[in-house]
Amino acid sequence: MPAWRLSEDTLTVHEFDVGAIDGPDSTFVAHVVLCRTENKQTVSAAESVVETAEMGPPLGEASQGIHALGTTLLDPDGLPPDKRRQIKVFVDDRMKEAKAQQELRERLSEPVRKALMLREYVILPAYESYTEEVTRWRFSCAGFVLRAYEEARIKLLDPSIPDVTLDELKKAYPDWADDLDRQKIRERLGIEGDGPWPVVLPGYVMNSLKRTSAEIESTPYRPQRGDEYFTDGSPVSLTEAVPSPAKGKGRKPVSPREPGGESMSVDGAE
Repeated sequence: MPAWRLSEDTLTVHEFDVGAIDGPDSTFVAHVVLCRTENKQTVSAAESVVETAEMGPPLGEASQGIHALGTTLLDPDGLPPDKRRQIKVFVDDRMKEAKAQQELRERLSEPVRKALMLREYVILPAYESYTEEVTRWRFSCAGFVLRAYEEARIKLLDPSIPDVTLDELKKAYPDWADDLDRQKIRERLGIEGDGPWPVVLPGYVMNSLKRTSAEIESTPYRPQRGDEYFTDGSPVSLTEAVPSPAKGKGRKPVSPREPGGESMSVDGAE
């Protein structure tokens, strides 16, 4: 079972292992990231900061604390060298694109910068590649991890995804809860109609790694309702205080709403 919650015991982090960050409930996974540890590192509940690549938005890299860790253990170094290389090429290419976008945004006004960052994010589907309509890759945090692993021909999730209601979606996106009430904003994020919708939640990614290495390599995981939570079997109280996930330089995701309270369109204005 190569996925665990951090505890007082140390765990080894390999390059491109999956890190999870909890939401308000200590077993509800609100965010997943790729660990960018070229050299092995150990983590515990007390020392949980790792270098990561993530879709915030925006897409980028950050040093931040994690609450759980998943790996494939297909190799003593987590992933075999060829699969690590394939993921690295994909991630490095996306980071180069993200850096170019950041340089472009720095020359623009703040509302337009935020609008451009939101164009990079999508909730349904979990990711979109280049098409005539999509001028750059778009991801959710889970979609970024899933697509990176697919580059290495590891398909973590079965396409049969449980439907989630609007209230359940707000729990997964607490910073965007008010904005998700607005149909226009939901549509920008790929969520049309009144739901429910087959949205890939971050917890599904972690539970896909809560299996044997052979199962991970051979069979995509079919998520079930309740898999938005992740526990490795240790008893955890939902009211238990959890360490802050932002012990490092972690980035706060951009909201579809400006600080003053006005919602933005993807063009920077309603």
